Amino acid sequence: QPLILIPMVGLIAPPLISQDFRSRAFLLYFSRPLSRTQYILGKAMTVIAYLSMITLFPAVCLFVVGILLSPDISVLSATWDLFFRIVIVSAVIVVPCTALSLMLSSLTTESRYASFGWFAIWILGFLTYSIAVPFSSPGDDSLMQCVSLFHIFSDVSGWLLDPRLAVPGIETRLVTLGVLTAV
Repeated sequence: QPLILIPMVGLIAPPLISQDFRSRAFLLYFSRPLSRTQYILGKAMTVIAYLSMITLFPAVCLFVVGILLSPDISVLSATWDLFFRIVIVSAVIVVPCTALSLMLSSLTTESRYASFGWFAIWILGFLTYSIAVPFSSPGDDSLMQCVSLFHIFSDVSGWLLDPRLAVPGIETRLVTLGVLTAV
């Protein structure tokens, strides 16, 4: 999913707000009875719809097909919570990615700079983690993984989907996602 998610958001989200600033279209938007919150939610829903096509819809389709192909319906009683876990994992991925991409788009009038920032955060975070992990001590792993969004989303998704999976330092990753979304 990240191999599709990263380029898709890098192409879709940067022009959403930056082009409105460059062309002064936001003046037209706000001449109508439209609040800033409604404006941001409208832009966010565009990104959320595309991200849901990558994260939520395929997972829900796989869950439904898995239930339909099972030998009997008793599988549903054993996996009923998986649907809700899928929805939560999708929200954990979609909301921070949407917030970050729209923040980058709002910081510049040139969408290419916002796009560059989006790709730089993902690529440089991953490379920094890959280079720094061999030099870190085993206890520093949770702090090191907060450098890479790829590893944060991977660990949090795995932890939410598998209740038996013990991820040390998951609180640090959850706080990082919360701060990222809030900022």
